[in-house]
Amino acid sequence: MTKAELSPTELWNLGCSDKTLGTNGQKRFAAMARSRFHTFEMGVDHASKIPDDDRVQALIDGLAKEMHAAPGLAKIWHKMSVSQSDIGERVNLQLERLENILH
Repeated sequence: MTKAELSPTELWNLGCSDKTLGTNGQKRFAAMARSRFHTFEMGVDHASKIPDDDRVQALIDGLAKEMHAAPGLAKIWHKMSVSQSDIGERVNLQLERLENILH
């Protein structure tokens, strides 16, 4: 199976591992990552309206842990404007804490 024929799961796993995907594969992975980050933003927005600060923090912690284990996903995150938002900065701080603890 060529990289152009990768299943979404295979593409996600390779992209998260920061493997070379080629132009088309990288575009597909970036679109999947944007969707993941949009889902995160919707979850935070919902939890903020309730309000549920514990849930917001759990979402932040979860995304930071996910990106710590997935350097390719973290690369996409840092290129997106959401990473510079207030909530994005909280994710960045948590990701930095994980990197400092585990390295």
